Amino acid sequence: MPDKQPHNLTGVLDRVEEKTDGEDTVRVEDILDAFSGRLFGPLIIVPGLVLLTPLGGIPLVPAAIGVLVAAIAGQRLFGRERPWVPARLIDRGLERERVTNAFGKIRPWTKRVDAVIKPRITVLTTGPAEYAAAALAMLLGATIPVVGLIPFAAALPGAGLTLIGLALIARDGLLMIAALAVSCGVGYFAWSAIG
Repeated sequence: MPDKQPHNLTGVLDRVEEKTDGEDTVRVEDILDAFSGRLFGPLIIVPGLVLLTPLGGIPLVPAAIGVLVAAIAGQRLFGRERPWVPARLIDRGLERERVTNAFGKIRPWTKRVDAVIKPRITVLTTGPAEYAAAALAMLLGATIPVVGLIPFAAALPGAGLTLIGLALIARDGLLMIAALAVSCGVGYFAWSAIG
């Protein structure tokens, strides 16, 4: 019997915790195993959520996440279901306790978000739009190392990634429009930071 896939943000958090139960760390490989071959959305949401928590302020975490997101999104753009990730990243992880504590802090917010998401304007989240979303996520991933040089500024692309992933999971085109708006803001911010 196939695993039931999450259709909201809290479901993604639950799945990561469930799949890493009994482990000391949450590794990139654990996240890929939890969602790979099923949905691109969760693979983008999880790194986005990490950037939105205090974990995103740990030095080098944003840069590693940026590379990971660009790799996952780039491969999805070219039709690959299970992304290949460099060996240096696949075993990287964070202490599970830190991750679950961070998820616990944002869970009340995810439940509020879940209350308002629903399938709408689905043309923006299915078919060719999924490839456009992958391209947008790849661009956001590329901005993370630059934006991440400013403490906690990586939360901005993290918000964009979370919106993209959530829009794909919930088939919510309105969220995809919001993701595009946030991504434009992140692009402007990144351009200003290097300019």
